Amino acid sequence: MIAAICARHSVRRYSPEPLSEGEWAALRRAVAAVEPLDGSLEVHLALLSFDEVGGRLAVGALLTFNPAPAYLVLHAPEQEGRMEEAGFRGEQVILAATALGLGTCWVGGTFSAGAVAKRLGRPAADVLAISPVGHPDPGRLGRLSNAATEAVARSGGKRKPLASFCFGQHWGIALQPGLVPPEVYRALEMARLAPSWSNLQPWYFLVEGDAVWAIGDSRPQRFNDRPGKPYYRLDVGIAMSHFWLAMREAGHGSRWYSVRGHEGEVQERLGLPQAMVPIGHYRL
Repeated sequence: MIAAICARHSVRRYSPEPLSEGEWAALRRAVAAVEPLDGSLEVHLALLSFDEVGGRLAVGALLTFNPAPAYLVLHAPEQEGRMEEAGFRGEQVILAATALGLGTCWVGGTFSAGAVAKRLGRPAADVLAISPVGHPDPGRLGRLSNAATEAVARSGGKRKPLASFCFGQHWGIALQPGLVPPEVYRALEMARLAPSWSNLQPWYFLVEGDAVWAIGDSRPQRFNDRPGKPYYRLDVGIAMSHFWLAMREAGHGSRWYSVRGHEGEVQERLGLPQAMVPIGHYRL
């Protein structure tokens, strides 16, 4: 999966070429094989065609977005932990699509949740995010479209250096490469490559002894805190997925454990600033 993590980039314009039966089958297998962050949570991934999802307006296929033949829809009833769970699970399918040579793009705010929800028979509040899935448009318009939207994303900030969000032992103390095994440092580099709302990268990692803590910046930025849908948590879930997949590829069998319900006490014990919310920990 490291190769897919490094290759993944957001695609906004798609070729009219349909997905092959083999590609549909591979994507369905990827959805079925998704590993949960917390198996007790009810989070659903639906793989739908363009027509099934509700058409152009429903999926936000406007301006630089060109319709894709398939859409991954993430939906869940209102419950604590659903946002990071959706990010963790959904990114596994995104990376599987990348490995197939397909383009994707997380979309949280520029689609009609109501229209998509109607097709699913769910309340609009349940629809958290979607991603188009298809062959990138190889033409000039496709290249220009992707370049323009990537420039907009970059305006939110370039990729942060690892030392700015990975700390060792104590909050604010930059993690030094030699203080952790090479595969752990590599996994943190893979987390750095995770997509996020307007490239905000609202995550931090704190390595404390044999534990890695995933932490989210809860401060509202660029409209990423919608009612009932704190997208910073979805972004942290995506980054956690990258870390876990990289560690698994390196031969580690551990997993993330949610700290849901204990955020306050963990925040105090780790000495985190008020806006920094612990999401989970990974045992090395």
